[in-house]
Amino acid sequence: MKQLKFLSIIIIIGGTLFIKQTFAQENLKFTLDEARNYALQNNYDIKNAIIDKEIAQKKIWETTAIGLPQIESKLEYSNFLKIPTQLIPGDFFQKPGEFVEVQFGTKHNATASITASQLIFNGSYIVGLQTAKTFLSLSEQQLQKTKRDIKESITETYYNILVAGDSKEILDSTIYNLQKIKYEINEMYKEGFVEETDVDQINLSLINLKNSLNSVNRQIEIAYNLLKFQMGIDLSKKIEVTQNLDEILEEINFDAIIGQKFVLANNLDFKLLTTRENLLQLSLKNEKSKFLPSLAAFYSHSQNALREEFNFIKSGESWFPTTLIGVNLSLPIFSSGMKRAKVNQAKLDLEKIQNSKLQAEQGLKLEVSQARATLISSFDNYRNAIDNVNLSKKIYDKTIIKYSEGVATSTELTQERNQYLNNESNYISTLSILLNAKNKLDKVLNNYN
Repeated sequence: MKQLKFLSIIIIIGGTLFIKQTFAQENLKFTLDEARNYALQNNYDIKNAIIDKEIAQKKIWETTAIGLPQIESKLEYSNFLKIPTQLIPGDFFQKPGEFVEVQFGTKHNATASITASQLIFNGSYIVGLQTAKTFLSLSEQQLQKTKRDIKESITETYYNILVAGDSKEILDSTIYNLQKIKYEINEMYKEGFVEETDVDQINLSLINLKNSLNSVNRQIEIAYNLLKFQMGIDLSKKIEVTQNLDEILEEINFDAIIGQKFVLANNLDFKLLTTRENLLQLSLKNEKSKFLPSLAAFYSHSQNALREEFNFIKSGESWFPTTLIGVNLSLPIFSSGMKRAKVNQAKLDLEKIQNSKLQAEQGLKLEVSQARATLISSFDNYRNAIDNVNLSKKIYDKTIIKYSEGVATSTELTQERNQYLNNESNYISTLSILLNAKNKLDKVLNNYN
């Protein structure tokens, strides 16, 4: 009875785990938006970009703390195993012309001190605060850029899976229809109505189609693994895309994207260049600030104990205090032109990035123009490809009927099938180009924000 009860518990637990695993696998299904959002939480590049942003935030506080009060305490103990000996002229001891050996100090010495300092003025510190904040802006923009790039990559891979899936469906359908024709031709061959070459031709076509299908299946597997990698999912897990190309195409307003205005200031790559320009401006400012004086105040208090025996914690023994306050003024006077050379280097670095900004501005405008033209051309080709597929499919279907009635030859059937498959292949190709062109234009227009 106990064994039966124990077995029942095992079965229940095992069933529960199986159900959980089943649901967990069923949950790994993604629309395009779900795939992108999942990647934003799990992609490794994004995780590192988030850490970089946190590091930049910590850097701001590190830089700020330099200008806040600094307090340091110190405890020192020394034991003179042999007290240093000094030679003093014997005139002090009525021994002219000789040196007398004298030992100063005690065997055990201890010092407890506390020192406080406060930066009053330092040009590099002021610039450093500005640089740290600008560096934070740079890390935030880099995070946005990483997210944008991941969204673009996810979208491209998702599209490729759907396009390959459509190609697979076309091949499956064609193979299925061809297998039916093969059966009919085999029957006709047995009755002597067709030649053996007709059977061989059908078999050869089927072999080629199955090879193409195997190639497409491998492409789908590779694309799925790439999507899992981009999303931050273990490659051993199974995922599934839940949208089809018709749904994707219905969501896209090609006219709106083609007519969308390009705003240079919104482009993340240009923003990053602008922020880097600001950093180099601050670098130049920092080099110039090194010509300015630096002023700091300090306070120090110490207690010294001098003992012949190790009895520092004994009450009633003397500790000798020392207290002082002061200021440190550092004024650069002459550096043999080193500071001036660094200023000139910073100016040249700034000039370089300003040239890069001008180049990037023209390059981005050119990229938008080319991407827009590619999208327009791809959209026209896509619509033409649809018409060609429908027309060739109509011709192929009629040829199949004619062939079954003995009106068309196997050569005509093969030609029309090849024409149909070529148009289908061209359709898939133009669709892939269209979606990728749309993806590239979305990226440069900053639609993946």
